[in-house]
Amino acid sequence: MLVEILDNAVVVAGALVFIISGIVEAIKLATDLDTKYIPLLSVLIGFGIGIAIALGFNLPLAETILAGGVGGLGASGLYDNFKSV
Repeated sequence: MLVEILDNAVVVAGALVFIISGIVEAIKLATDLDTKYIPLLSVLIGFGIGIAIALGFNLPLAETILAGGVGGLGASGLYDNFKSV
């Protein structure tokens, strides 16, 4: 049961990484947000998208919030990798 939940969360999070990265990049370009808050912003946007997916598609809330958070962490890691190049 737990393995299935984590498998589903990873698949959804993998798709969300690119969406979250795009949203964070748009916010970063539109505002003067300090770069130290980018990872936190990524995770919060991931949680928000997870909640929206859960409510919009009638999916388990905890599972999709987890997927959104993992997607946000992945997006912030993607940002950190591109920043160092």
